[in-house]
Amino acid sequence: MTKNKAKKGKPKRGSNKRNREEFVFEEDELSPESNSDDSIKDKLNQLGRILSEEITNAPFPVAMWNMNHCDPKRCSGRKLARHNLIKTIPLGQRFNGVALSPMGQKCLSREDRELIRRSGIAVVDCSWARLSETPFHKMKTPNARLLPWLVAANPVNYGKPCELSCVEAIAAALILTGFEHEANLYLSKFKWGSSFKQLNNELLIKYANCCTSTDVVKVQNDYLEIHTNERKKRREHEVDEINNDNIESDSGESVVEDVSLDLKNHLKFSNFNLEPTQKDNVSFVTKSQDLVEDFQTLTIGGNKGGNNLDSPVSYYYRKNKTDENEHKTVGTPVKLATSPVATMKTGGSLLGVVRRVRDASAELHNYIQSWNKSHICGISILQKIRGTMLKSVSLVVQSEEENALLVELFSSLEEILGNFSVIIESIATLTKQMRSIVLLQKCKSPPFLTWPIDKYGHVFQEILGAYVKEYEVKRITFENIGLCGENENKLLLYIAAWMYQVYVDERTNVLVEKLLMETGHKPE
Repeated sequence: MTKNKAKKGKPKRGSNKRNREEFVFEEDELSPESNSDDSIKDKLNQLGRILSEEITNAPFPVAMWNMNHCDPKRCSGRKLARHNLIKTIPLGQRFNGVALSPMGQKCLSREDRELIRRSGIAVVDCSWARLSETPFHKMKTPNARLLPWLVAANPVNYGKPCELSCVEAIAAALILTGFEHEANLYLSKFKWGSSFKQLNNELLIKYANCCTSTDVVKVQNDYLEIHTNERKKRREHEVDEINNDNIESDSGESVVEDVSLDLKNHLKFSNFNLEPTQKDNVSFVTKSQDLVEDFQTLTIGGNKGGNNLDSPVSYYYRKNKTDENEHKTVGTPVKLATSPVATMKTGGSLLGVVRRVRDASAELHNYIQSWNKSHICGISILQKIRGTMLKSVSLVVQSEEENALLVELFSSLEEILGNFSVIIESIATLTKQMRSIVLLQKCKSPPFLTWPIDKYGHVFQEILGAYVKEYEVKRITFENIGLCGENENKLLLYIAAWMYQVYVDERTNVLVEKLLMETGHKPE
């Protein structure tokens, strides 16, 4: 086997123009006399070395418009430029090849292969957070293209859909158009480059098999629809499991079975004085001894024959029962309330405002229980993320299993964050309902024990505010923990921020328990 154009010395670095057509078998080499075992081995070894030579440059132009938005140390476009794998072109210069741009109207597909082979490919090196500042109108190209849905593997936006770095965008475009060897060359310059193909392997194969832009979009939409339905089913399953633990009653009312078993994160009430106080808008009445028997029960609302459920408050004097028909006062007579729940006949039900307030309190408790379960699951996931990230940093080459595990863990954490968002919206809806009840209820007398009706609105609003602030802490933790890398101190800081709910403090927990006790869900 000989060369048509023999050259002495090693080929120049960066040149990949030598191809297989340069090596042919001469007629005398194919003759039986020349086919000895040694000569065949030599020819096969030489051919193997030629075929195994790595591509050191793309056979077409690769360019970028650099906006200088990114950190130079993290910018993949600048690193490619240092390796002479990409050329920076100024704004206003026309590029006749394929340009990957958010302003494109057509999705990239294999039908663009010839255009890339002839005129090359270009990307826009800008920050996703500063797209509004990017002058796309100055990037002149007749062939702007969009990439289909893919997940980023770069350290800055790991796991985020569509927010690819320059090298990821170039590699994806090359794979979709059949230049996989060139794509591997560009990804090989980054230690995390192989992760991009691993994360998107299934989609990249499907996209690469599409012939037209329409086919690529169809594959993308089908994939997203399938995974959206699967995620929806998982959430519904989780909601069903949570609902099985929620408060239920045979009569259709929401009743707390035993809140003390589920309030492990709440403070105990043994150190708090729950007697009526001036702070709770409870006025004390002093009555003479002779009024005790006459006014054993004083019903507010004008209904002396029984409790008016729209204003169901009965004031009883503090008494020491010695006989069924004989009562004696102890100390100063104090206005105490008996909950309509406690005096309700067996099989009866509450009506009107009282029923709505009590049901809303039970629903609030259910949402807080759901929050606590998701909170604990999040702690476990964060600990796994920490261990996996620290293990990956210690290795020279990240394994496929670790990358896949990180993607799964971040997806699970994102689902938990979505659960928190749903819980916040639900509590906000309850708070609006409670404030509406407060505004519509004319009677200011306490509906249960000591709280006036307007206090329920204030309590719901305060609890909502605490959980909204805590949600923001968890959202910031989710967005930033992936950027910690090998910095274990930062990892521990974000895990601690998630674990110790600083905004859901003692006061919030006390308010929840007092609300349950006030509405009769928890015995005094």
